[in-house]
Amino acid sequence: ARVLQAIGAACASVLTRAIVRDSYDLKDALRIMSYLAMSSGVAAAIAPTVGGMLQGWFGWRSGFVFLAVVVAIPIATSLFLLRETNQSREAHRGGVGIVFRNYWTLLTSPTFLGYAFSVGAVNGAFFAFITASPFLMVERLGLSPQFFGVIMLYSTVGFLFGTWGAPRLSRYIGLDGTIAFGAIATFIVIAVMLGLGLAENFSINAIMFPVFLIGVTAGFIFPPSAAAAVGLMPHIAGTASAMLGFIQLGMGGLGSLLASTLTHDTQVPVSILMLVISGGGVAALGLIWWGRADQAGNQQALK
Repeated sequence: ARVLQAIGAACASVLTRAIVRDSYDLKDALRIMSYLAMSSGVAAAIAPTVGGMLQGWFGWRSGFVFLAVVVAIPIATSLFLLRETNQSREAHRGGVGIVFRNYWTLLTSPTFLGYAFSVGAVNGAFFAFITASPFLMVERLGLSPQFFGVIMLYSTVGFLFGTWGAPRLSRYIGLDGTIAFGAIATFIVIAVMLGLGLAENFSINAIMFPVFLIGVTAGFIFPPSAAAAVGLMPHIAGTASAMLGFIQLGMGGLGSLLASTLTHDTQVPVSILMLVISGGGVAALGLIWWGRADQAGNQQALK
């Protein structure tokens, strides 16, 4: 049941990004992607509280009943209100073969890979922290599970600030500039977190304030990278959205797996891992600029 639930959730996120790209130009797509990211952050913040209340009042099965009722709303709106947004309909020609051809097109595009891995890197770093946080905050610092759940909202609040600011910053420095700002700032904040650990400052503030800032900087990466990656090749927006989600979640899983092999006596081990992963996000900027320069060179040659 959980596997089927995950498949349905993955389909929804992939199609949502593709529909946004089909329906809006790149500037407006960034704004809509920011709204989607903010709503996801709010949902992630309140879901544990709502689930805990339902379990306390009605038992653990009530959570699934609540989900079924909530999910019925987008199902109904999709069936009766949502129109087809893919005007090219290329996916209907060529069967499975064209799908694999489109995946290959994306995997050989430096620009797309740069956008995808910029998202994947920050997601991998965040999932590494999520894996380490119970050991650091509950076992080592002695926080109660209830208080631990509350302070973990710091990153969510930070992410809301970042996603709110991303469209506004992009007006001045552009889409790629906003992504670069987020990736570099994330790397710097994690380096500060590592520095505090090396200075033997092992405290809630030394961990959670940088995590809050990482949430902010991540908000400058997710919406513009998603909008740019899905909008890079509009005729295969759905395939691009799927590959973006695969890289994002794959990097998150890798970060979690690597963090599970570490000993978390202080924040130093996980900070080093996060720094390495976020460094990959900074390196991904090179792929974006390389791809853009190559594209500009091709256009110049055609003239």
